[in-house]
This record gives sequence, C-alpha cells and structure tokens, in this order.
Amino acid sequence: MKELKVAISQLNAASSSVPQLVLSSMDPGEGKSSAICDFIRSWKDEGFRDHHGALIVLSRHEEIRSYVDQAGLSRHHYAVTVAEGDAMNEMGLSDPDAAPVIFTTHEKLRRWTTGRSFADADKFHYLGRPRTLRIWDESFLAAQPVTVRLDMLKGIPAVLRPLDPKAAQGLDAITAALESVETRQSVTLSHQLSACPSTLAALSGAQKREWDGLVSILGREAIILRDNRMGRVLASATAPLPADFQPALVLDASGRVRETYRAMEETGAPIRRLPGAGRNYSRLTVRHWDRASSRSALNVPETRREILEGAASVINAAPAEEWLIIHHQARGADTVLDELKAQVANPERLHFVNWGRHNATNAYRHVRKVMVLSLWHLTDAAYTAHHIAASGRVPSQGLDRETISRIAAGEHRHNLLQAICRANVRNGADGVCGDCEAYVIGKTGKDTKALLAETFPGAAIKDWRPFGAGELTGRSLDVAEEIRRRFVAGGAERVRKIDIRKAVGMGTAPELAQVLTRPAFKAWLAGEGLVLGTKEVRRADRV
Repeated sequence: MKELKVAISQLNAASSSVPQLVLSSMDPGEGKSSAICDFIRSWKDEGFRDHHGALIVLSRHEEIRSYVDQAGLSRHHYAVTVAEGDAMNEMGLSDPDAAPVIFTTHEKLRRWTTGRSFADADKFHYLGRPRTLRIWDESFLAAQPVTVRLDMLKGIPAVLRPLDPKAAQGLDAITAALESVETRQSVTLSHQLSACPSTLAALSGAQKREWDGLVSILGREAIILRDNRMGRVLASATAPLPADFQPALVLDASGRVRETYRAMEETGAPIRRLPGAGRNYSRLTVRHWDRASSRSALNVPETRREILEGAASVINAAPAEEWLIIHHQARGADTVLDELKAQVANPERLHFVNWGRHNATNAYRHVRKVMVLSLWHLTDAAYTAHHIAASGRVPSQGLDRETISRIAAGEHRHNLLQAICRANVRNGADGVCGDCEAYVIGKTGKDTKALLAETFPGAAIKDWRPFGAGELTGRSLDVAEEIRRRFVAGGAERVRKIDIRKAVGMGTAPELAQVLTRPAFKAWLAGEGLVLGTKEVRRADRV
C-alpha cells in the first residue's frame, strides 16, 4: 500500500516523465480503490494544491458513483465524460476542463484517442493541458483483442442492402476477399466500410458486435483461424492507445496471475510492477471436481443432471448457509439455474453472478460458500487475439503457441480469482483472507489443481467428487464415477463391464477386475446399492 501511495504522488506531481505503466496488482479486497479515493480526498482537503489534474478510467458506469461517494467529491470537484447522450454526463461540472478530477470509461478513452495523441485529446484536459495523474482501473491492454465470425458477416448484407446498398456492397467485397484466404494465413483488409447509425440499428445485437469488430481492425493485420463451433474466425487487435498516454497507473487485482503483462514485457513494454507481499489464502478451501462442465456439456441433459445433482448435494449439506453461484449467462430458454433452484432447499439463500459480471462488486462479501458451476473458456481465436493485443506483434511476424497457452491459463486464473473473491474471501486482516469454502466444477487443461494453487497461494486445494465416492482415488475413482454416471444420470439398471472398461480407457478385463474386487471398491458398490455379476454391474434390488 505504501508503494502505491508513493506512485500516486509521483505521477500527480509530474515527477515521473518516463513513459511507463506502473502496475499495482494487490489482490481483490486489499484496498487499491480505497487508496485512490483517500488520496483524492486528501488532495481535495488541501484545495487541490499543486494540482495537475486527474483522469480516472473505469470499466463500468456504476463504478463512477462509488468513486465519487468514497472520495467525498462535491459537484464542482469533478466531471464525467462517457457515451454521448448518457445522463451520467450531467454529473459534476458541465465544463470538464475546469474539473480537478474527470471520470471516463475504457471504451470512451479508446474512442476519443483513436487516430490522435493523448495530448491532442482535449476532452480530457485540465486547464488546457493534459492531466498528469492517469489511473486505469482493472485489466489493461494497450490494444483491444478482436475476433470476428465470418459466418455472421455473411448474413449482414441482406439486412443492410435495402437500407444502405453501398454499405452492403462494401461488406460483400470484404467477405469475398476473405473467402480466398486459407486457414492460419494472415490478411490485411484495406477496405473502407461505414454506415449511418440508423442503418446499423436494423442489425441484431450479435450482428452489430461483429460489424463493430470488423470496422475496428480494418487496415490492421489479422489471421484466419478455424473454430469447431464458430467456423472461420478473424483474430486481430485494434490500434493501441497513443504512446503518450503513459506514464499511467494501472490498478489490476489480477496483475499477479495474468500472462498478458508478461507478454507485454517480453516485447519491450515498459512496465514497472509495484512490490507487494501478496495475500495469504490459508483460510480458503477450494474443492475441485475435475469434470467437464462447459456450456456445451451442460446442454447434454444427462451431463447437466449429474452436475446439478452434485452441486445441489453440497449446497443442501449446508442448509443454513448463503451461497454465491458463478455461472454462464443464460441464452434463450436455458433452464440450468431453475433446475438447480428446484433441487435446493430454501433457494432464496442462493445469489447468482454470471461470468462477465463477476468482478467489481462487493455485494456478496458476507457469503462464505461459493459454487463455480462452470469455468469460462474463451475460444482459441480469442486467446490468439489477446496475444496480438498484448505483444503488439502482427500475425506475419509469427505467433507463439506457448505464449497463447500461457495467456489462456492466465485468463482462467484471473476469472477464478475475481469470481471467488466476490465472497468473504476478499475480507480479512494482516494480509490473510477471510474464511471461505469454494467448490469448482470444470477442467482448464492438464492440471487444474495446480492452476488453483497458483491462483490462491496458501489455500487448501482438494479433490471433490460428489455422490459418496469416499476415499477412492486414481483408477478406482474413475471407474466409480463412470458407474455412477451410467446408473444415476443415465437411468440404467445394469451396465456391462466391457462398456465400463472401454469408457475409462482400460485395455484388459483383468485390469478392470483388479479395481472391482478391491475391498474399498466393494464397500462403495454396497453403499450405492450395486452388486457385481459375472459380466455386469447391476442394482442390488434387480434379479
């Protein structure tokens, strides 16, 4: 905290003219935002003496009110500059140039500085000059990662053609040019593309996102990739923020666990990491069920039933506790949350936060139990775009597969850290987190358990297998889970041993027999109401 306050003072006093990013990566709940607000409050109490102006760049509009209240700012102390027509622009002073502190969003800053230097972005000036103290809250990348689905682009001209034939023809030319580009080849789209807002209003939300993504990377090099679910995808990054935005202070609670900053450093980005002891998570227990639980997996009725039964069994075992449930945002007629609530006693004690809204809230800091129903996996194209945005490399210079894999692991650590730290774990004292127990369902690759240990140093990371698998481990546990899946989730009354053996990847019948005849495994079968036959496992109440 001391180093953070010193860095703020130095940037405010313009004593550091070296273009660099000063990265504060104190973990969630350790008070980075409070330190900023304390500084601004003290500054205000001194009448903003020796003041060169502060620019605070946030990810969401609602965070602006929190900063204003916490720093004790009056209307004449600050201004807000967000999207045109937004009512929040009426907060504070009407003349931003006269406001000691100005608040804006990541998106607004990027839009206003596109194609110009920061010094020329007079919307963010103070008394006619660029503000000296520049604070970027949360994740920072100089450029924004962009992925564009080519299948989605092909459907847009049909909507645009009756309204704006020229825009439709321009998009036709781009999609035609992309047809001849092979997968994993790079391409630069030098086309011009524009349409008036009233025309774009006819597009669906998904189509508008693809259009905006494409427009943002025109003239920039991209790479064509293929995704099993999304078809051919264009991966690239927008133009970066102007170099003279630095020096700036970045407050990213995930800075310790993300790999994008390392990728930036490896390609020469000037990053000064503030020292920090890191939080001790010894009062956190994370129980991990190494079971595929992606959005597509949950679309399979048997898989969804198994996962929800497992989650409900744990939640019902602690009937007096409130729970924070981390989940995918519902699409269409998605019934996952309704099905979970139907299996839980007193479902009003459940709080739900979907991925994408899993940070920047303290509303659940009193909750001591967390259930992560499914992990948030981005596509390979998205991780590739992160690599391009972080490194500043264009695809023709060569993209490093190892770096992309590291970035993917870092994004998993970031998401888990932010999600679980919405709960009581963010509380604590003397560098030790608050009491909390988290249950995580999902796979991140070869060793999810190690990834969890890296994310939460000092925490107890334990295997979690619901449905009474007891002390079974290794191959015995794999066989038990397969048997249980087939009987409970699949509704079977008997299962052939050969089918079990093939499902778990065992080569020979004696290998399976060695597991089935172990005393611990026989005890588990008895507890599940199952018995061994010559060639099958069957329910004990069936002849």
